[in-house]
Amino acid sequence: MPVATPNEGPELQSQALLFIGAKAKARILDVGSGVGRFVKMMNRFGYDNALGIDPFLDQSAERPHVRRSDIQSVKGIYDVILFNHCFEHMTEPEAALKRCGDLLSPSGTVVVHIPNPHSREFEKFKQDWWGLHAPYHFALPSRKGTELMAARCGFKVADAVCTSRYDHYLYSDDYRRNIPDKDLNSVRRKLENETFDKTLWSSLSKLAYSLNKTLEGDWIAYYLVRD
Repeated sequence: MPVATPNEGPELQSQALLFIGAKAKARILDVGSGVGRFVKMMNRFGYDNALGIDPFLDQSAERPHVRRSDIQSVKGIYDVILFNHCFEHMTEPEAALKRCGDLLSPSGTVVVHIPNPHSREFEKFKQDWWGLHAPYHFALPSRKGTELMAARCGFKVADAVCTSRYDHYLYSDDYRRNIPDKDLNSVRRKLENETFDKTLWSSLSKLAYSLNKTLEGDWIAYYLVRD
């Protein structure tokens, strides 16, 4: 079991893709890609047909592999459509999922990767749980909510996997103690400055691994296919 380190954020965020087994020539759409760091990483691993879109991308940052666009405007057919921690930021997530019906190949997969409201940490911290991330997260559907929404859009949940990292079990405690992310004493700043106690990495990674196995981790990826 690998131990997560602070510099592995984009790679670990995208690990939900590993469970699909997409072929090298798969047409992949990364929705909400930002400047396209994950798309670049996919390119390095042989996924040459990966495209990132983001409606807030500065036009000067556009590249062949990343465009300023939203899912309602993008064209093409894709084998994998990724909502890698952007679905919860959307004001109309169901409309976005419905649009996937026009863009997804017949045997394709939609990956909805979001904070998990069934996590043990949410039960523990409630309003202080870091996954709520107010006011930036608009919707965090439950497993049942995801299944119902998927059905209305012509999909079904084929599988789910949790992808929590060790640091997820630190942020909520900061929020409960009213320590904001920008505070020099916050966990996030200590990780960035490499002043965090590294002896905790292994034990917290084991905790994340155990909760991921029971689908109680802080991040969850739902794999949707056509119904």
